[in-house]
Amino acid sequence: SHSFFGTKDLGIANERTDQLYVIFSCSTAIPLKRLDKIANVICQLPFPVKWIHHGDGPKYEELLKKMKNAPANVKFVSSKKVDDYSKVLELQKKEAPDLFINLCSTEGLPVTVIEALSFGTPILVNDVGACRDVVNQVTGILVVAEDNPVSIAEKIVKLRKQKKRLEDAHA
Repeated sequence: SHSFFGTKDLGIANERTDQLYVIFSCSTAIPLKRLDKIANVICQLPFPVKWIHHGDGPKYEELLKKMKNAPANVKFVSSKKVDDYSKVLELQKKEAPDLFINLCSTEGLPVTVIEALSFGTPILVNDVGACRDVVNQVTGILVVAEDNPVSIAEKIVKLRKQKKRLEDAHA
């Protein structure tokens, strides 16, 4: 096995026993990161969801406002930027998300995506930059930048039915 960028192997995330579908995202709240689109996708999901977003920025207040009007099945938890990034990784490991989402319109290969994979978390990313190098049938979902929120949400619904974590990601 090889590690991209020498990211630390922090082990597989905890198993959760609740019925919530936990989605994790981590980025600065700027237009490029398209958090509004992530919000639109998540608000389309027909089951109980907890969306944990880490990171703030110019579009942060807008995101908070938008999520105040989210459907009742969606719980939004935001954590503003912390100085110690290892705390974000600990949070991610503790929360054991079912999905890591990043819909940035341009990207090389985000370190956050590689870290999510290292926890055994399936990922959903745009097919930009080198993302297709790490996303496949096993590791998650590639979407195209123009995909609409409804069709992306449908892909998440399908992934949830498979109810898998990536225990074999370390093989």
